[in-house]
Amino acid sequence: AEGGCPQGGSATSVFNAGKARMYGAEFDGSLRLSDAFKLSASGAWVNTKITEFVADITPFLANFNTNLNTGTVGDPLPLTPEFSANFSATAKLPIPESAGTLELSASYRYASSFATAASDTNTGAAARMLAACGAACTATVIANAAGIAATPVDKGSEVSQIDLNLDWRNVAGMPFDIGI
Repeated sequence: AEGGCPQGGSATSVFNAGKARMYGAEFDGSLRLSDAFKLSASGAWVNTKITEFVADITPFLANFNTNLNTGTVGDPLPLTPEFSANFSATAKLPIPESAGTLELSASYRYASSFATAASDTNTGAAARMLAACGAACTATVIANAAGIAATPVDKGSEVSQIDLNLDWRNVAGMPFDIGI
């Protein structure tokens, strides 16, 4: 096809949505309880919304069977968790100063789930599927479209992760570090 992808082709394109609004709050801090022990925490809350979608992607859709929009007016910005937080504790282990510095740390990271596609992605894809065959749609096509429309919008999973680290800096007084 002239000026487009071949029939049945596959492609990903990125378009600016138009306008969005975003507001939120962040905090971070640390508390050194002693020379050998430190606690740290940070967190964020963000509220986002697409307020205007002006990209005309119609010319790019002609040769594709499925078209998934990543944003629709009223949706939150894709790939943006509403809440996130980090907590960590670090302990400096007692070793001779000539051996370097040995620290053990534990961290907890959290991020809430987030949208990865537009709220109308599945209903829009189903509508386009039915429009493509019109009155000639078979029962199978109609059933498939109904299944697609009923499928929840993709969401990135909530993340809850614990990390443990052991860092040995200036190993034996040399400019050499090891971390696991």
